[in-house]
Amino acid sequence: NTALIAGVIGSIVLVAGFNAWQGHQLEQRSQASDLYQNILDASASNNVESVEALAGRLSKEYDNTAYSHYAALELAKIKVAKGEIDAAKALAQSQSANIGQFRIFTHHLR
Repeated sequence: NTALIAGVIGSIVLVAGFNAWQGHQLEQRSQASDLYQNILDASASNNVESVEALAGRLSKEYDNTAYSHYAALELAKIKVAKGEIDAAKALAQSQSANIGQFRIFTHHLR
């Protein structure tokens, strides 16, 4: 009886913990998505300073999301437009170096 009760309680705790983790992950992706949309809006209005600040924030706070990679590429596009070719190249290269890790991560999520 005790083992059965302990097993049921353990299962409930495990399921609750998993659900909490999934909720946390969903919230993180949602926040990163909102921040990335702000980057796109700032880029569309040619607000370079905002794009740079938001991309840096997204990269720092949500570096484990696809949005951080997209933000870096959007920032590279801005750098090209400003004539900062070396900075754009460095951003693009850093993202291409991380693409293998990103592919493994996204494949795991499927």
